[in-house]
Amino acid sequence: MIIRKGNTADLADMKLLFAETITDVCKEDYNIDLLFVHKDYQHQGIAKALYTQIEQEALQQEASILNADVSKTAKPFFEKMGFKVNAEQTVHLKGVDLINYKMSKNLIT
Repeated sequence: MIIRKGNTADLADMKLLFAETITDVCKEDYNIDLLFVHKDYQHQGIAKALYTQIEQEALQQEASILNADVSKTAKPFFEKMGFKVNAEQTVHLKGVDLINYKMSKNLIT
């Protein structure tokens, strides 16, 4: 096995590796990760439109639950979308303790 630093010539292969790995390993695991809207475009329905697309795709894939690790500022949005808090957690990042929430939404009632 050879381990080396990646470079820009590796990007296409890395993208394929990532997509294939996520598709195969996480087929039963539907997590929303990194749903952000630029500060200049917030409160215009963009996050809701993006989330609606995510939920529709999850339903087409027959997912029963969506999961998300959500910041304090994103928590109200996810609650409006029907998510429930499963746990509050503290994440340590660069010497700072940040509180976020493990949330989930049942898609099949």
